[in-house]
Order: sequence, then C-alpha cells, then structure tokens
Amino acid sequence: MDRTRVAYSPTPDEVRALSGRFQLRDCRDKRSL
Repeated sequence: MDRTRVAYSPTPDEVRALSGRFQLRDCRDKRSL
C-alpha cells in the first residue's frame, strides 16, 4: 500500500467524516458568537 496515495485520495467515508467535522465546528462557532 502506498501511504501517499491514500493520503491524497481519501475514501468517500473519510471525506464525509472530515466534512462533518468542519460543519460541526462551524455550527459551534456560530452558536458561540
């Protein structure tokens, strides 16, 4: 397995997880403001 390939081409599940985290951060920031 090539780690570089995995790092630069994340699976759809990973993309969803990352996007979900960013959305949660945005929601928390907006609520705090």
